Amino acid sequence: MDGGEPQGLGDELRVALRDGPHVWGLLVMCGEHGAAPFTDADEAVAARLGRPATAALRRSLLLSGVDTGTVPDAPGLVVVDREGRARSMSPTARTWLELLQDGTPEHARPLRAVAAAALSSGMARSRALTRSGRWVALQAWSMGQGEEGLVAVSLSPPEPGEPTAVILGAYGLSERERQITQHVMRGHSTTQIAGRMNISPHTVQDHLKSVFAKTGLGSRRALVADIFFRHYLPHFGEGPLSTDGRRLVG
Repeated sequence: MDGGEPQGLGDELRVALRDGPHVWGLLVMCGEHGAAPFTDADEAVAARLGRPATAALRRSLLLSGVDTGTVPDAPGLVVVDREGRARSMSPTARTWLELLQDGTPEHARPLRAVAAAALSSGMARSRALTRSGRWVALQAWSMGQGEEGLVAVSLSPPEPGEPTAVILGAYGLSERERQITQHVMRGHSTTQIAGRMNISPHTVQDHLKSVFAKTGLGSRRALVADIFFRHYLPHFGEGPLSTDGRRLVG
């Protein structure tokens, strides 16, 4: 809880929306200035809200794929201090941050979160979704333990496999289910997957049944198509494709 009073607000209660090893967002509740501080009972209610809120936020990432708008195709660099204030910023980094934040780019929450994590652990990685639906990869590393606590953060287009990892996580798949799904996306058969993962074909099929249940997609083809057409195809040029793969004009 934070006793500060930004914008006339009083006590603040924050809940990290965590699912396993991943943090999908942050739930922030603020009291009015002069109101009583949050109690242990309030914290317990917030904790109970965290699980359904995490599930809803995680699933919301699947509502749409990436857009085809103008975005940077190169990395940018920003240096922030331990308070999250930007000390220097490249033009490309500013463009990335403007895509992440409606207000001042320096106040983008993904930037502050990954910088804080790097300050405590030395290095941190994160991926965030821009307002228009484009993924951006953030990597931060501490520049030493000086008084200012400077952290360098790079912002860049994600590597080809990174959106897939986020998408599969958003579906709520287990680690083993994600591994099997990635094999499916590479076109591997049940027998090939079983051999590569040292499990039985029956176990592969059981995991695939769970994948289909969690994603609401009833076949391998539907699963691959959903991820490809909504999250990868927009990268391959302007304009939609027809069902036979030809680019549509007008």
